[in-house]
Amino acid sequence: MKNSKYAYFAIVEGDALDPGQRELLCAAVLEYEEFVLVGDCERLLIDLSRYVYSAVAIRPTCVLAASDALLLTVEHFLDHAYLHEDVNRRFFKVCLDSGTVTLVPQVRDASFMTDVNQHVYYEPGLQGLHPVVKNIVETACAQYNEVSQLVCRLLIGCSFLPDQQLKSKSAGSDLDALQLHELQAFLGHLSGVMPNLTLLQEELTGLITHCNTLLAVCPARASDLANVQATAALQNGFPCIYKVMSVLHYLAYQLAMKHNLLSKAFMHIFRAYECYTSGALFLDNATIRLYTKNGTSLDSYMIKNQRIFGFTSVFKGIGTHFNLEHNTDYLTCKFYIDLRNKFHYTHGDVKPSASLANEFARAVIRQILKIEKAANQQNFLWRDVYIQTRRHLMKDPQREVPAAIRRALQAHRLTSFTVP
Repeated sequence: MKNSKYAYFAIVEGDALDPGQRELLCAAVLEYEEFVLVGDCERLLIDLSRYVYSAVAIRPTCVLAASDALLLTVEHFLDHAYLHEDVNRRFFKVCLDSGTVTLVPQVRDASFMTDVNQHVYYEPGLQGLHPVVKNIVETACAQYNEVSQLVCRLLIGCSFLPDQQLKSKSAGSDLDALQLHELQAFLGHLSGVMPNLTLLQEELTGLITHCNTLLAVCPARASDLANVQATAALQNGFPCIYKVMSVLHYLAYQLAMKHNLLSKAFMHIFRAYECYTSGALFLDNATIRLYTKNGTSLDSYMIKNQRIFGFTSVFKGIGTHFNLEHNTDYLTCKFYIDLRNKFHYTHGDVKPSASLANEFARAVIRQILKIEKAANQQNFLWRDVYIQTRRHLMKDPQREVPAAIRRALQAHRLTSFTVP
């Protein structure tokens, strides 16, 4: 009895098949029924399909490969082209010269896993794969891991900036702190290594393009945030840069949680809240303008003509302006902001647990979404910035790595069809 989880296939090369191979093909299709013809000549596939049907009354499925694809690598990707409800279908190759039947492993999306360090690898191992496929799989994993490490460095790791530039930030203004210097440095580094990441050019181009759209909302001058005239930096009275910074910190929180860096994750969710609410107060009375002290003038974050150094004034201001003082999530945020001072990253010696970090994060997100709605935000929504930025920075390796491999081998251009 035939196993419905099995599919058999034969590769037909060139533009013709001799009579003996045609007869063996008909016998194989009759015996196995679920049969696939693979080739790079559409005319030959159509001709053979009709020939087989006229002989045994069974229509094989045809899979057409791109003319520049190596057919002996295409056979590892039939599961991608031959869509079927059974994701574990096994493919057996029938040699039309000898009739030999061989199991051919399939490179499936679900076979790419991540280890404890979030490095992607091909879980089944490379045995049985064509040497060209082996090389591409190894290369794609290595290149994805390199990019992933760079993103990890951007969000929760060390700086891309030189030490001298870092030292100069001690005298920087609050306006200078809104310039996404780390993101700019990340893009500079990425552009330098991009030529070596040959299999990920499509993904990297999208990532760089998106990051440049984020940089485009950085205010060039304090007047960009003055709400006097429409600018790219200000949408619906809300400085876009604060939403971008909030989103980057929220992504950092998620990444830190994956790496089990709980203290770091907690501080990033706090910063996600702090950045967003600092921006939201521009809907009330916050500004960035020149503040002079001891003869030095800097563009500074101000509330009611007072320069703000800490978060207390911002937190109280957001509660008053949006009438949140008795809101459950606002009170939860207050509790965790106070608790933050007891952690070893601040003034105490204890560390947050995963459940505490997640509870704080949920309250923060609900607060952000509530304020977005109350503030009638129509453009450059926090949620949209988050979804788009996450899609580019924190890609799913089970989707991205196999897609890059298929592109490199032209397997993404496989076309499945049945001849009427």
